[in-house]
Amino acid sequence: MLERYRMLDLSRFLPGPFTSHILADWGMDVLKVEETLPRYGMGRDSITPPDPTPEEDARYAAHNSIARNKRSISLNLLDPALRPASQEVFYRLVKDADVVLEGYRPGVAKWMG
Repeated sequence: MLERYRMLDLSRFLPGPFTSHILADWGMDVLKVEETLPRYGMGRDSITPPDPTPEEDARYAAHNSIARNKRSISLNLLDPALRPASQEVFYRLVKDADVVLEGYRPGVAKWMG
């Protein structure tokens, strides 16, 4: 149904990833843009701890189900020293995207460029 559309998903908290999850299930090409390590105290998603034990990893695996049908890339858009190279890649990706989904606080996307 949505096969001809492409989305870049920068969202972290449940409403954004759930939205892109539904659209990916409907056929949209969704590319998750994730942070590189270290993730400044964050896990791979908004729920998982930064360095989970195997038990914690299993407990938080339900959140991973909303990543199905998505591809991912890791870009460092937070570190000012590494941001220019990541921005270059991001700008190339956004040229082909129909939608950019983000859930940052007001001003953060502008700060990241």
